[in-house]
Amino acid sequence: MNNIEKPYGFKLRFMSKMFRNAVKEECAKRGIKATFSNVIMCLSYYEDGVSQNDICDYAHLSKPTISLTLKEMENLGYITREQSSDDNRKTIVRLTKLGKEVDVQIRECFAVIEKRMINNISLTDLAFFNDILATMKKNLHDGKDLDE
Repeated sequence: MNNIEKPYGFKLRFMSKMFRNAVKEECAKRGIKATFSNVIMCLSYYEDGVSQNDICDYAHLSKPTISLTLKEMENLGYITREQSSDDNRKTIVRLTKLGKEVDVQIRECFAVIEKRMINNISLTDLAFFNDILATMKKNLHDGKDLDE
């Protein structure tokens, strides 16, 4: 095997893929599609609902992908969709009671994986890691502080 150091972006992408696969496995144990996790977690932050376009921005997924995902989630009873009272062109999406229950299960899946992932890493190192990630994100967004 060659000893060339891999770029940081490659390492981050690889770790992201490993994390995503671990979450997928953990969610599958509970009968949940991991593909719903980004959307459900996004919706959990907005009690009054959020527009379909905002979900696309949050989840970094295309409009057709979000549209298909939301249709499936609606069929399962996880969400409701309705026209905005302010703008008929805008669709507002909200979690149902069942969707909120699935959100709790997804967060439990993430907690299991995160606990395993950060095992044997000190709180000081984790704080330093968070600072590094925040700086990297800020650098990639032209110096702007952005929320996740």
